[in-house]
Amino acid sequence: MISCIYTITNKVNGKIYVGKTNNFLYRMSKHKYTLRNNIYINEHLQRAFNKYGEESFDFEILEECKEEYLYSQEHYWCNMLDAFNYDKGYNMKPTHPLNKSGNSVEALEKVKKALTGKKLSPEHKLKLSLAKQGRKLSDETKLKMSQASKGNKKSEEHKKRISESKKGDKNPNFGKIPWNKKI
Repeated sequence: MISCIYTITNKVNGKIYVGKTNNFLYRMSKHKYTLRNNIYINEHLQRAFNKYGEESFDFEILEECKEEYLYSQEHYWCNMLDAFNYDKGYNMKPTHPLNKSGNSVEALEKVKKALTGKKLSPEHKLKLSLAKQGRKLSDETKLKMSQASKGNKKSEEHKKRISESKKGDKNPNFGKIPWNKKI
């Protein structure tokens, strides 16, 4: 088994895909199987494979490295080869040197477009609510959320709805004795 950074290069147009694996031979056979059967997850690469044919692609090891360095090296090579640039590469999702995932701007736009106008069922809303219970946000996340909302003006109607939502028994402090009034 070889831990490595590998490339799939289109010999016709020079576009490149950069990947990482801890078993090169298995990973290449998986790529070829899914591409040949037209079930590859990366539509950009699948379309190119269908258009140019298998013989137009080279599967090569770019760099062998220890398994613990795979993410950082993949990140390095994707940036060096500009593999996320649609005109130069086939990589769709940004890499992160510490294996933190992210989505490309195009992917986020697709999701946003697909979800626009959809209403969630009460059951789905409940599941989402339960999933967030007990979750603690880091100070960094709280700061980012604060910065993102600065400068956003709320309409009078919005302010009124917020106020109404916190009155009476809906207030988290409803029925509690204030700290400065305790006996």
